[in-house]
Amino acid sequence: MGGLAGGAGSYSDAAFVVAGVVGGSAGWWLVLTSVIGLFHARIDAGAMRLINRGSGALVTIFGLSVLANLA
Repeated sequence: MGGLAGGAGSYSDAAFVVAGVVGGSAGWWLVLTSVIGLFHARIDAGAMRLINRGSGALVTIFGLSVLANLA
């Protein structure tokens, strides 16, 4: 990132950024899967249907907003 900000970039700086991204992603997935694991038994077919419809609606809204932005 140093090279992008006008400073001199180095391999150690780049490795630090990559390690931060990997660590952050792994941490996020650990938290996400742990929370879902706690509530897994409470999710029945009706709740799953609701989650799927809500997710589909969000994807549709985001897709339409991208198309509107392109137009």
